[in-house]
Amino acid sequence: MADRPTREFGFVKPWHEQLAAAIRWQEEMPQTRWIFVLADAMAPCIDQDKSTYVGHANRREWWLFRSDAVAPACRGGNVPAAPNEARDDPNTN
Repeated sequence: MADRPTREFGFVKPWHEQLAAAIRWQEEMPQTRWIFVLADAMAPCIDQDKSTYVGHANRREWWLFRSDAVAPACRGGNVPAAPNEARDDPNTN
């Protein structure tokens, strides 16, 4: 239902891989690209104080962020995997 071109980063990939790809894509045009993200995938790379809460849907919380919300350690797509990421990922159930 988007009214402009969109990009997705793999629904069934682990969250850290999706976020890493999204950050690299955003860095190509940081002034104009926003990322729509599941709240559970944000830490430790995305600062919620610099992000926009979108709302609750499908039993999940959703956010938008611009490049200024990305932690310096995660720039370039250097996103660490959470120790329990695969177990907690609702896409793998």
